[in-house]
Amino acid sequence: MGKCCEMIRITSDTISPAIRRMAAKVSDRKPILEAMGLALASFTQRTFNDASLRAAAWPPKKDGTLATLKKKGLLWRSWRVTNVTDEMVEVGSDRPYAAVHQFGSSKSTGRGGGIPARPMLPVVNGQLTDAAKKSIASAALAKIQSILK
Repeated sequence: MGKCCEMIRITSDTISPAIRRMAAKVSDRKPILEAMGLALASFTQRTFNDASLRAAAWPPKKDGTLATLKKKGLLWRSWRVTNVTDEMVEVGSDRPYAAVHQFGSSKSTGRGGGIPARPMLPVVNGQLTDAAKKSIASAALAKIQSILK
């Protein structure tokens, strides 16, 4: 991912102690971390359609209609696993405007003002939301169980 992109990194500390102990029995942790990253990418994509999954409510557009951030679908579809190692997985977007939508912008745009934050990543104060953690932990557990069969 380039410098323009929004990204989140997941490490083994993201999952529960019980799942971490199970993962320790697996020599190659990359498939587990990749499953966790895919779960986060999927969760992030679902926030575009399910407001209950969002870290914060999205303010309406200037015309008062609901914001969907899905005009062409490029941002919505752009969330994916961008890097995976034995220690961590990164999920990000290659859309240069992902960070602007995630955090907002007070800079004047050609549209007469800033852009309010409409966070799609399930992160609050640098921490994954409980719903996102649950989804990621579930994916990790399913992958561990399939490997240990």
